[in-house]
Amino acid sequence: GGMKRWVILFFYMGLLYGDRGFMPLGKVSVSIYEPGQHCAIFYNGKEEIIILKTEMEASEKTKVLEILPLPSKPHIKKADPEIFQLIEEEIMYHRPIIMKRKNGDKEKGIEILEHKKIGPHDITVIKCKELNDFHKWVKEFSKENKFSLNTERIETLIERYILKGYNYFALDMVSLDKEKRSIIPIEYRFSSPFLYYPLEISSSAMGYGRINLYIFVDKIPVRLNFSPLKISTYTAGGSEVPIIFHTREEIWKNMPKHIKRFFKESPLFFSLEWEGKIENLRGDIELKY
Repeated sequence: GGMKRWVILFFYMGLLYGDRGFMPLGKVSVSIYEPGQHCAIFYNGKEEIIILKTEMEASEKTKVLEILPLPSKPHIKKADPEIFQLIEEEIMYHRPIIMKRKNGDKEKGIEILEHKKIGPHDITVIKCKELNDFHKWVKEFSKENKFSLNTERIETLIERYILKGYNYFALDMVSLDKEKRSIIPIEYRFSSPFLYYPLEISSSAMGYGRINLYIFVDKIPVRLNFSPLKISTYTAGGSEVPIIFHTREEIWKNMPKHIKRFFKESPLFFSLEWEGKIENLRGDIELKY
């Protein structure tokens, strides 16, 4: 009884309802309105902005924990939700037409760098170099926040990131009401030597899910194999066309100022997607230019 609390890492994707089929022209394999993890990524070779929006369906009041490992300390703020509408508009436009805690709190090797609340999000940024410290800290954290945690599974993943040299973790505790659907998007900005997106951390969640990445770059990365993700496509007249295009100036000028300053001119856009059993996800995206 009472409020059900449970935790998963980085992705909780709601049930998938498949294609809602509201598109009159070429069918698009991706939509910002589908349940799942939606992520806009802006990368200019030095710095990256990740904007995360999760469309969730909760059957009752519940708490969810999302963890995001990062290559450097992030600046976090509430993102402009309109960004996703602009992306959707741009994807639709390019469819082929078918003829016919306190700062600096040090604690057992864990540094709490930041703690902030944004709507239903309660975000803590920690720096951690030792798995052991993480173990103790996360136990306390879950006790404090009154939820139970499958720590073993999480720690195997966290250890992998710590060994790979990732020491910054953003923990986002989301309180979900029964009715709540779309969660305020959160922006993480950080320095990175490559275009980065952590996939493996999400595999500590269970069940079936979907990830959509909307990526803006000033040049196409060297590697165009994004396995396990695939490039989103338009389906027109029986053939599939990849969703890759140059963003139109008139759409780009509506982006928030700090994002526009990220590139000298309107960037290239491509979209990646993944769908399946979350626990089968392997590998991260680290794309060199």
